[in-house]
Amino acid sequence: MVIIVNSCEEESCKIAALLDKLGVKNSVSIRESDISAAERLIFPPVQDLPKVIKKFHLLNLTSLLRMVKKPVLGIGSGVQLMLEFGGVTKESCLSYFTLDSDKDSYCNVLKFDPGFYNISLVKPSKLFGDVSLEKPFYFDFLLKLPHQHALTSATVDVPETAIAALEKGNVYGVFFDIVKSGEQGEKVLESFCNIS
Repeated sequence: MVIIVNSCEEESCKIAALLDKLGVKNSVSIRESDISAAERLIFPPVQDLPKVIKKFHLLNLTSLLRMVKKPVLGIGSGVQLMLEFGGVTKESCLSYFTLDSDKDSYCNVLKFDPGFYNISLVKPSKLFGDVSLEKPFYFDFLLKLPHQHALTSATVDVPETAIAALEKGNVYGVFFDIVKSGEQGEKVLESFCNIS
């Protein structure tokens, strides 16, 4: 079972529909029991990061989410939840990815024209094993983070080079939009669901 960690916002429902298409049992939830029982977790794109972080704190989910050992995937702006800090108010987040950067760097949204861009792998990745990198992915959100980092698994040039994907053990973050990327996004999501 894959749990999409969020209330049923539009983006969560789109990812749930894509998982349904792949035949993957899933649910959208922020209940502690569902998160604990899940085989995998997905953090979908978020519209209001401070509101989501506050909700996690109010529901006592922050500690639980920081300690999970199961595969986790952040998508688009949902990756911000997985960083050390995020949002314009520099919220303390889940710290799956610590990029040895100052607090301000985690919050600098990169300005670029949303659209389809090719990515380049920096290191081997379980997420991109069966995915053709000759086809582009759809990006509408990127952070201005140091892209030459050990956790970076893929980069994108928009035209400035930025992090396209992060990876640490069984924790993954992709800045492209899984749904809008079409077949490419679907293959990445399927790869995540098959990671053991």
